[in-house]
Amino acid sequence: MIHLIVAAAVAGCGGSEKTTINNVMVSPEQQRSDLQRARDLGIITEKEFLQEVSEIGR
Repeated sequence: MIHLIVAAAVAGCGGSEKTTINNVMVSPEQQRSDLQRARDLGIITEKEFLQEVSEIGR
């Protein structure tokens, strides 16, 4: 799983658009740890946790 952070800024006058994409590689162990913490804090459900964990390493 690759986490993408996407930020877009639109210039006021010209209407031109600038997009920046940063790829951040996180180890599978860290991903599982982060997901467990989110589940334990009630940020995600058990179902969401299991779904996300199954996606790690694909």
